[in-house]
Amino acid sequence: MKINIILFSVVSLFLLTTELNAQPQQFTDPSILSFEGGISPATCDSHSKLSVSAEHFKHLNSSLDWKWNAPLAQWSIKQDIGYKPHNPKSKDNAVATFVFFVYSKTPLKDAKLKVEFLKNGRVCSFFEYGLNFTGWRGSWIAFDRDMQGKPEEGMDEMRVTAPATTSGELFFDHIMLSSL
Repeated sequence: MKINIILFSVVSLFLLTTELNAQPQQFTDPSILSFEGGISPATCDSHSKLSVSAEHFKHLNSSLDWKWNAPLAQWSIKQDIGYKPHNPKSKDNAVATFVFFVYSKTPLKDAKLKVEFLKNGRVCSFFEYGLNFTGWRGSWIAFDRDMQGKPEEGMDEMRVTAPATTSGELFFDHIMLSSL
């Protein structure tokens, strides 16, 4: 009886240790931008710098580090957004949603990012995102419900504009331009 209790305890301790040391498995999909191999497809203006960072990350092992040194600096991703309008005749209630995580080292009180979705250089829809927080924040922003303007199929750019602060730094990870 004593041997069974000791054996049970050793096995339980092993399973608990294994479970505590196990890394959570990350879901990977080509539509998730996690910047593991570089900043592509992101680009920035002359008042910004983009780099890959392992300092803070939400998905896999790195994130996009954006530093800006002028008010209203910008970075963008120019590729098909993949937006599809909701089909009210469908039994599926899914709505097209922009997904992203942003990390702030320090709260930027009264500061807001502007995130825009463009088609051929014309803004179709946008939203503002408050930055008065520290750490990671995840957001799921529905195109048709949570944004201003009118989203369109064929949007080909997502653009992020810094607040009217002279400089700052934010980290972005696990971006999905349009998820259903």
